[in-house]
Amino acid sequence: MEKLKAILIEIVVIIVILFIISIAALVDLRLKDSNSTSEAIGDMYLSLEQEKKEINYLGDNIKKEGEELRNLKDKMNSIKSNGGNDWNNLVIEYNGKLNEYNKKTTEYNEKVKSYDKRYEQYEKMKQKNENIIKWFKTLIGTD
Repeated sequence: MEKLKAILIEIVVIIVILFIISIAALVDLRLKDSNSTSEAIGDMYLSLEQEKKEINYLGDNIKKEGEELRNLKDKMNSIKSNGGNDWNNLVIEYNGKLNEYNKKTTEYNEKVKSYDKRYEQYEKMKQKNENIIKWFKTLIGTD
């Protein structure tokens, strides 16, 4: 009976040790995933900041060009009564600047859409990383 009891205790100890080893391996896998995700999140954050600067720069340029267009339109309206070549030249210049303004506005809108998609991905990755850390804390019992 004593021998059977000793064998059962050894089996239980071996099972507990295997369980602890498997938990440690699982934690190690999660931490590696968390570290690589953290690096990716950092890189993505820097990329998003750069895109944000570019978008702000484009937005400022669009505002300046919009102001130039308003000034040209005011000039056109003041010269309209005189007619002639001055008015025609202003109309041609206005149309050229309007086309450029529309192109830049389209580019700005595309960059904003791209930024929004990437920011959404960034938030999802960040949330996933936080969930991994929370899971690890729960597992070791510090949370």
